[in-house]
Amino acid sequence: MRARILEVATRLFDRHGVRAVGTSCIIRESGIGKNLLYQHFPAKADLVAAYLDESYRDKVRTTLRPAEPGDPRAEILAFIRSFVAEPRTAWLRGCPARNYLVEFPDDGSDVLGPVRAAADRLREGRAVLDELIARLDVERPGELAEQLWLMIDGLCLQAAYRSRFDGAAAAGVRAAIRTAETLIDVACAPS
Repeated sequence: MRARILEVATRLFDRHGVRAVGTSCIIRESGIGKNLLYQHFPAKADLVAAYLDESYRDKVRTTLRPAEPGDPRAEILAFIRSFVAEPRTAWLRGCPARNYLVEFPDDGSDVLGPVRAAADRLREGRAVLDELIARLDVERPGELAEQLWLMIDGLCLQAAYRSRFDGAAAAGVRAAIRTAETLIDVACAPS
């Protein structure tokens, strides 16, 4: 039942955003009673934290597999492409963690809830990128990581709106990958 509740909440949060979806809507869509929801998720914040955790972990399981293991450049490009892999219902409006942080900026009051879960997921993603870049022979790995992370942020943002324009999202992805290739090649070039 927990998985069913999380599945319904994920679909609703992805489609409408966390703020717009109340627990009564999740209860109605799940076809369960209020007590059962609160037995598995004592507060909406618990459900949202589970949603953020699951959406990221699902993405890691399904799309962050390197295209060419052992080739850091190819792995970095596969990592970047993974953020815009289609079709992915959960990511059609962009990254759930990034979207949540936009909806609910950290005001310091959410020490253990969804804000922390969202920030933790983004830190995990950045750590993966940092590890891949560390395997390249570059002079300033931190600078390259910042450049590529900024590009990933942009790709996640465009997923929220550009898919509505014919070919715009695909063109943006192609441009981002070409730019990432150039950044990596320049960073790896002997000085």
